[in-house]
Amino acid sequence: MILSDVIGPRSAEEITASVQAESCSWVIVAEDDEALRFLLSEVLSQEGLEVLCAANGREALELYRKNADKVSLAIVDVCMPEMDGVTAAIEMRKIDANVFFLFISGYGCEYLKEKGVSLESIPNADFLPKPFTFKDMVCRIQVLGLLAQRQSIKYG
Repeated sequence: MILSDVIGPRSAEEITASVQAESCSWVIVAEDDEALRFLLSEVLSQEGLEVLCAANGREALELYRKNADKVSLAIVDVCMPEMDGVTAAIEMRKIDANVFFLFISGYGCEYLKEKGVSLESIPNADFLPKPFTFKDMVCRIQVLGLLAQRQSIKYG
């Protein structure tokens, strides 16, 4: 089950009112499409986030290793060259079990399951199919931030 199924629909305004900016201030964006990677970086920067960019999963993992103490979210394309997003996420999770993921893909969940990719098996993760609006992406990030905030209150 993915997080958006658990939480249910909420408006961006409801989520924004519930989330403190510091709950998710450093983000890794791993996207092999250079133009989309640039746009995601720009939008997230305008939202007040510090963005680290990677062209594939291997680069994302290296960025995470160097910045694990700061990064609370990784936005990763599922299908990328050198290392796919799911493999990168699994490796990042070995470094810190509390990191959150927003998987993005032009392929639907059913196609990914046919290829043996199960996003549901990765905790603290959500899936956003391409194409998506930036408002939808920011809303999903805020949902993940809200969950991170709830976990830190409950367990911290």
